[in-house]
Amino acid sequence: MILFGCASAPSNPPVEATPEPAPVAASAVVQPVVPKKDFTSADMRRTVNTAVYNMLKSGTLDNADGDKYVVVVGRIVNTTGKDDFDTEQTVQYLKNALASGRKVRVVSAKSKTAPQFFIAGKITHRTAYLAGKKKRQEYYLHLFVTEATTGSRLWDAPFPIVHRETAKGKSSK
Repeated sequence: MILFGCASAPSNPPVEATPEPAPVAASAVVQPVVPKKDFTSADMRRTVNTAVYNMLKSGTLDNADGDKYVVVVGRIVNTTGKDDFDTEQTVQYLKNALASGRKVRVVSAKSKTAPQFFIAGKITHRTAYLAGKKKRQEYYLHLFVTEATTGSRLWDAPFPIVHRETAKGKSSK
């Protein structure tokens, strides 16, 4: 009889059974932290619509001849250092709001039609100090209407950018 086998292994001490880990409660599971954006595109769109409404109501862009003024929308500069604000999208909102107001004709800066007005702006930040050593961060959209031939500023105003939560507690989009 031929036996095949291996050399006997040195005897090892018995292995103790490791206990099963206790189940972890769902509330104790650590979720990855996702940085929350304070402002959404809907917040900026509301601010732009409010600003354009006030601009058009001011009469600055009313043409006495009954024609539409030709307007070029310039840049919106973000001076806050906060990356929540998409300035290119803000320019698009501004162009759309002005065009839907039907008082002006919005053209591109490369257009062959000479503009009569330039509209540009900036997003600014300030810290408001409240009672009890509390601080609140405030953000504003400043818009400027400038006459193209003289360079004189005809209208400017700041508008607060307000973040609104939806009824479910999630940011509006």
